[in-house]
Amino acid sequence: MALHKDDFVWVNDRAYDVKSFSQVHPGGASFVSLYGGRDATAAFATYHRRAFPHKSMAAYEIEEKAVYSQLKPTATSSSSTDDPEYLALAKEVNSYLQRTGRGKGFAPAQYYYKLAFILLASVLAEYWLITSPSYLAAIALGFLFASIGLNVQHDANHGAISARPWINTVLGMTQDWIGGNSLLWLQQHVTLHHVECNDLDLDTDMLDTPLLRFSPTRARFMWQSLQGLYFVFLEAGYAIKVALVDWYNLLTNAYEGVPVSKAVPAWRWYFSIVARVVWLVRFIAIPVALHGMQAWLPYLAVFTTVAGFYLAFFFLLSHNFEEVYHVMDGKLVPAKDPTGSRKVFENTLLRRQVLTSSNVGGPLLAELNGGLNYQIEHHLFPRVHHSHYPAISSVVRDYCERRKVPYTHFTTVGDNLRSTSNFLTHQGLAKHVARSTA
Repeated sequence: MALHKDDFVWVNDRAYDVKSFSQVHPGGASFVSLYGGRDATAAFATYHRRAFPHKSMAAYEIEEKAVYSQLKPTATSSSSTDDPEYLALAKEVNSYLQRTGRGKGFAPAQYYYKLAFILLASVLAEYWLITSPSYLAAIALGFLFASIGLNVQHDANHGAISARPWINTVLGMTQDWIGGNSLLWLQQHVTLHHVECNDLDLDTDMLDTPLLRFSPTRARFMWQSLQGLYFVFLEAGYAIKVALVDWYNLLTNAYEGVPVSKAVPAWRWYFSIVARVVWLVRFIAIPVALHGMQAWLPYLAVFTTVAGFYLAFFFLLSHNFEEVYHVMDGKLVPAKDPTGSRKVFENTLLRRQVLTSSNVGGPLLAELNGGLNYQIEHHLFPRVHHSHYPAISSVVRDYCERRKVPYTHFTTVGDNLRSTSNFLTHQGLAKHVARSTA
């Protein structure tokens, strides 16, 4: 029988059988299957906040020499060895969660009131918009759908709402309900972005396009000198990308050319197709039949623009600011001066996630944004529910200060926005520099 790398997942350079391992994985089969063919060392550490238990998982480890001699996991810039600094921080955070009555960091009981309110309000707003279109209804539904994306599906698809996988799976499908795609989201965020954060070659959020220039090592177009101004308009068009480009990604079962692992259950792909068709019926077929295409399109445009802009806004800010670092050729380098003399850091798990992300605001904004204004804590501990991020941020910040790891937290959204604009302007104007071939 021919060997295929997607049948195996690697942790610390040791291969495990995806099929049998996924069946006993307490967090559900999806997370293991997503990493079929990949190294999951960093992913396991951040989702479980501990080192991989090789001894207790011995029954699923592959000992066939042919697997190691013939197959290699997909290339990654993350290390296949554990990061002692990260594990020490994880131990402190785990202790804090237990000590303060937060258990393992899943959603507290009061979160479910917030969840019920957002879902009920979105259903009522959708009925309002479809039956009696108005710009107020379009804005309301756009905001509520973005709230689902930030406060519900995001936690759910990271496995952070409940210890019961089926609850996370069902709530994760709200991504499909609002017009996104849970399968592609898992591929983009869980498999790629979180593990390869700000890697110029492997993070699909860092794609080399004529629209935005994130690094001086890339080709420069004259209009990019203005990208510090026009990036907000690109964010407003995020919904167009989800609605159109993601159809191509879904039909090819890949995200921006990176294939979804063959180990992922087929039902996820079929569900995604059906959910997309249902969305088209809800927001194209029915309202056009009721009101006509010409009358409906302006409201559809407003609704999708509001939702798309709010969803995209904070993600771009949190990974693009003046002191941000990129991963280039296996090292953490200052994004504004990738080949210069400024300090270069070793690409370890802790330092990578802290140096490539930033925070903004406080607990109130976290309630509105699903905690995603605490991107440092989120990238370090994606399976901790967002309601705990403001509390654990003091633990993380103190640890980073003791280790002399730069920790960026903007006081206001305005401060963060200015830093992002300044950063993008600098990158758009910077002269091209060649990457080292060493």
